[in-house]
Amino acid sequence: MSTPVMLLLAVGVAAVLAILVTRGSNDSESSEPSNENTTNDAETVTKTAKEETPKTEVKPDPVAEAPTEEVATKAPAEETAEEAPAEEVADETPAEETADETASDEAPSDPPQPEAAVATTGLNGDDLGPNVLALLEVSGDHLGGAARATLAAAIQLAKATDVELHVCCLGSATQSAKEACVEGVTAVHTITNDAFNEPVAELYTAAALTALQATQASIVVAPASSTAKDYVPRVAESLGAGMISEAIAVDGPKTFKRALWAGSAIATVEAHSDRLALTIQPTAFDPVKPGDGSTSAIEFDAPATKTHFIEFAGTVSERPSLGDAEVVVAGGRGCGVSGGESEFDFSPVENLADSLGGAIGASRAVVDAGWVPNDWQIGQTGKTVAPKLYIACGISGAIQHVAGMKGSKTIVAINKDPEAPIFQVADYGLVGDLHQLCPELIEKISNEGLKVG
Repeated sequence: MSTPVMLLLAVGVAAVLAILVTRGSNDSESSEPSNENTTNDAETVTKTAKEETPKTEVKPDPVAEAPTEEVATKAPAEETAEEAPAEEVADETPAEETADETASDEAPSDPPQPEAAVATTGLNGDDLGPNVLALLEVSGDHLGGAARATLAAAIQLAKATDVELHVCCLGSATQSAKEACVEGVTAVHTITNDAFNEPVAELYTAAALTALQATQASIVVAPASSTAKDYVPRVAESLGAGMISEAIAVDGPKTFKRALWAGSAIATVEAHSDRLALTIQPTAFDPVKPGDGSTSAIEFDAPATKTHFIEFAGTVSERPSLGDAEVVVAGGRGCGVSGGESEFDFSPVENLADSLGGAIGASRAVVDAGWVPNDWQIGQTGKTVAPKLYIACGISGAIQHVAGMKGSKTIVAINKDPEAPIFQVADYGLVGDLHQLCPELIEKISNEGLKVG
């Protein structure tokens, strides 16, 4: 056989082998999935696509390239609804019905209804009249200075509003209520109940609402005591009334003045509601003189309360209380002693107060230092006093302290620093060491036989 013939046979055999190898490779590739992570549904779509599309045109995401009609014939009905384009769904189901079904799936069948407000009182517009009601917390045989100052504010408000003024005294013992029978008061009522021995805000709120109905009043006035600060806002919420807290002046039926930022600014505020709840700063009003008259009792059933009284930790003292004393002697950081046996000596302040029959007060600095009890503190975060005579011993006169005593009728300052701010609000000032000046004052008082009142 010649060489050219042998070459032709070799080329032919090689071509046949190449064709066989190519067919085997194609069969092997078609038997394996193009992507290991493709689901069974995707494999079905891939095989369908291969029947019409050459191998080289298949994309990594075969589902996106598959014809919609063939997928619909191969895949189950539920899967077809999920994978079919929106146009085909729109052909089978009207758009309005689809929207209704979608809305019903996303929203609950019954929309949630707003919770009904808790009924705190049965009062309505017909139950209350236009009168003013002064609520006083009483105990003992005589009305305190805060109660009589509240009466003074209530009388001014009733005159400005041109309505009747009723007074209701709340407590376990209300014999002092007769002293509230003063000029300008229409009637004095009492709510007497042993439950007030363990007072909570819910109890006072219920009593106040009962008194409002009995007196046909829609305006409430109370002192800015710790108890009233707790329950008067509850009364305002129950009435839907405007709330004015710690007023220092009554300018009109709905207009009042309030002190802001420890008294460094005075705001004039006006209520725009017919019903009003008002607490007043007792030291801002001159207390009325005690009266004498008859009272009437209001029936009251004490409700069961969710809050329970645990304990009252009070201080028993033979000295007058800060709120009622006509003379107050207060000590500050200047009572400290340097170089002595002790770092603090408050005895000059105590002896001066006892010689005048007055109460003892203190600034926050000495209270925080633990030198004196907390109930002696006077100032923005302590008690507010307005005695006839206030003597500040060793007190610098920070605005927070002045806010609690600037209503005093006469202020005397004793301080060894002539630039101390206390001298700016004092009527009289003594520059010197209080440990020397207080004993001298005590001696003068004793020799002159001075008395309080």
